[in-house]
Amino acid sequence: MRILSQAGITNTRTQTQIQVIINCWSFVVAIAGSFMLDIIGRRPQLLSCVAGMVVTLCVIGGLIKGQSVSQSVSQSVSKKGRFSQTSTIEVPH
Repeated sequence: MRILSQAGITNTRTQTQIQVIINCWSFVVAIAGSFMLDIIGRRPQLLSCVAGMVVTLCVIGGLIKGQSVSQSVSQSVSKKGRFSQTSTIEVPH
């Protein structure tokens, strides 16, 4: 719930709904992965999961790096008094 609060979602009911959806999705994926283990096999499933994690972490790292660069640029430009730029991440409610 703390992460959702930091993201700007402060309504307790909305936070609970999001947590329930995330937990249900995790359960469905875990069950599907268990059944796919017999069909695909352990090694191909392991390699595809590791590849997926690497890609996801690279995307998240790029987004975080892009946001921090954007913020540092906006801070240095606003200190010079020319113009100010802000970056925001919008979360649908």
